[in-house]
Amino acid sequence: MQKIRGSFLIAIGSVLTIIASIFGVLIGIFLLRAERFWDVLSNAASELRGTYPVASFLFSMGEVFGFIIMAISVIVLLTGIMTFKRRQILRYWKFTLGFGLILFVIAFLVMIYDFAPIFIIPLIGPLLIIAGALLNNQQQKVASAKE
Repeated sequence: MQKIRGSFLIAIGSVLTIIASIFGVLIGIFLLRAERFWDVLSNAASELRGTYPVASFLFSMGEVFGFIIMAISVIVLLTGIMTFKRRQILRYWKFTLGFGLILFVIAFLVMIYDFAPIFIIPLIGPLLIIAGALLNNQQQKVASAKE
């Protein structure tokens, strides 16, 4: 059996994606608990809630954003694990390409929204996954042409 050419790139990209999504889950948990943390540290938050009705809404937005970030990170984590498991199978190149493109578009939009050199780093994982999927596609075409 011949070596799968895109497997190494897909493995690196999906491991980077898995690590990033784990950090996303941790950030989501932090945002879910941040409001309660600030309540413990100071009574200002509770005084603001009683004085200003909008303050209660704003404090609860941290919990909403934390839940959204955590849910998206769990989905990215699961698809990253699926991509890592399917890296050796040539017929799944479309799945890995689609996953890489979705992550690339999201990271690219974040980079365009507020450009900073640090926002180039999230593009590395999806680009590696895309390159590996395209290498798997080429290898599958060559293998099917030989048959």
